[in-house]
Amino acid sequence: MRKLLIILTLVGMGGLLPAHDVQAQALVAAVIKKGIKKAIKAVDLKIQRLQNKTILLQNAQKELENKMSKLKLEEIAGWVRKQRDLYQKYYEELWKVKAVISYYDRIREITLV
Repeated sequence: MRKLLIILTLVGMGGLLPAHDVQAQALVAAVIKKGIKKAIKAVDLKIQRLQNKTILLQNAQKELENKMSKLKLEEIAGWVRKQRDLYQKYYEELWKVKAVISYYDRIREITLV
């Protein structure tokens, strides 16, 4: 910003120079043109740096989102595993009870014949 103000001041001063000093005006114009180019390049470089930082932050955000999703999926998988184990034990016990009832039912059928 400071450079831009200096350049604009020089441009304004260029208009104050006498008309007969065309060479001096051309020299001042060349200096101003060079200064403007440098200022534009500096601003462009600053914008590129900000864009790079933005891209890095976006990548970090994506990585965090992926890790959070992975943690949630692992949490859900753990819960499902616990439920499966719980019901598996339950059904195994029911199977044993059914086997015992079937065994006694078979014995009762044999004894009734």
